[in-house]
Amino acid sequence: MRRCYITTLIFLGQLLLISQLTMAQTMDDIKSAMEKLKTGGWVATSITKFDPPMQGYAPQPVTADICMDENSREKMINAAHSMGDAQYSNITHDGDNYAYDATMNGGNHVSTMHVEMNIPNDSEYQNTMVIKNNNLTTTVKVSYKFTGDCVAGMNPGDTRPRVNDGMNTTVNVNDFLQKIKTTPAQ
Repeated sequence: MRRCYITTLIFLGQLLLISQLTMAQTMDDIKSAMEKLKTGGWVATSITKFDPPMQGYAPQPVTADICMDENSREKMINAAHSMGDAQYSNITHDGDNYAYDATMNGGNHVSTMHVEMNIPNDSEYQNTMVIKNNNLTTTVKVSYKFTGDCVAGMNPGDTRPRVNDGMNTTVNVNDFLQKIKTTPAQ
C-alpha cells in the first residue's frame, strides 16, 4: 500500500510540477504541447529511485491508468496558481525535446530539480525529473501513452495505479488540487 500511495502521489506531483512549469512565460511552448495531448485514457509507467535509498522501498516499475478530459487537463496546466514560487533557468527547446532547471521554495526548505521531457505527438510523452531536497535525491522516469477510452469505472481526473492490493488507491486530480488549496502550509 505504501509504495502504491507513494507512486500515486509521485504521478500527481509530477503532473502538477509540469503544469506549474507551463505557467512561466518562457515555457509557452511546453504549455502548448501539453494542451494538445489527447483526452481519454492514458497509461503511465514510472520508476522512482531515491538516493540515499529509502528503507523498505525497492524501486520497481509501476503502471497507472489516467483518465483525462479537457477540464482535468486544463486544471493540471493551470495548477500553478495554487503552488509556491519557482525560479526557472537553463530552459531549452529543441524539436520535441524540452529541458529546464527549477528551484522551488517550499517554506522551510528549497528543492531544486532538473527536468527533461520529450513530447513527440499528442499520444505519448516521456519525462525524467531529478529532484534534490535536503539530503535526498529523487529520480523519476515516466512514460505516458494514450490508450483510447478511459478504463471502466474511472472518472475524468482519476489516476489509479495497477496494483491489486485490495485498496482503492484512485486519486482524482480535482480533489487533490482542492485539498492543496485548503491545506495550510507547514
